Amino acid sequence: MLEYEKIRQICSFLNDKCDVEPEKAVVLGSGLDKFSQAVEPINEIPYSDIPYVPVSTVQSHVGSLLVGRLNGKVIAVMRGRVHLYEGNAPADVVRLLRSIIIWGASHVILTNAAGGIAPHLAPGDLMLIEDQINNQGVSSLTGFNDERMGTRFPDMTTLYNEDCNTDIMACAKSVGVKLHRGVYAGMHGPSFETPAEVNMLRILGADVVGMSTVLEAEAAHHMGAIVSGITLVSNPAAKKGGPKITHESVAEACAKGGDSLIKLLMAYI
Repeated sequence: MLEYEKIRQICSFLNDKCDVEPEKAVVLGSGLDKFSQAVEPINEIPYSDIPYVPVSTVQSHVGSLLVGRLNGKVIAVMRGRVHLYEGNAPADVVRLLRSIIIWGASHVILTNAAGGIAPHLAPGDLMLIEDQINNQGVSSLTGFNDERMGTRFPDMTTLYNEDCNTDIMACAKSVGVKLHRGVYAGMHGPSFETPAEVNMLRILGADVVGMSTVLEAEAAHHMGAIVSGITLVSNPAAKKGGPKITHESVAEACAKGGDSLIKLLMAYI
């Protein structure tokens, strides 16, 4: 079955479950699920109930799609995502997000937890993604290209929408949230990066490093959706003599530092 046909079936399923269409999609990264509490629910659907959608196996990812209202706007919130390192193909990673875009969401806001590479970034800081480096070894656009979803060779010069970034920066200032700007590097995982890899990424121009987001951004932009991305710096990236990094410590840091991200998202949406 063509990927597009799977996505259309998911859209039909979601239409049957909800009598509204979302304006925006928000993808919540590790430890950032607290945002979902601010959403007035219309319906919530476990990923396991949605056809062709893989189930998240990561403890800090709830694994459900919350459709609800925030400040009068209908949004679709992915309470966690699936990753390449869980054994998923690139198409699996982005299938639900592609479906939500076809369903009606014209703007995608991707969030994640990441290690800080740039020396001015500290745990708890927020960074607006202005560009990315895909170092995962694959692309979500690999394989047959269905023109119903997007062009074969999409331009990535404006992957993260600059007009929206300007608006997000203005919202951050209005609610007193400090917001950096920088480049996100996506690695395959699941192991955290070695100090040598972090140094490589620093030389390449990355400010933060994580294990998600880049494939989703590619796919959403490919489909013509507006893409925004916000990183919560959860820890300093690996360095010789530095502290040991664990997923539990990352999720804990995000749970503690996520209030600023929630405040910013609510103001922007």
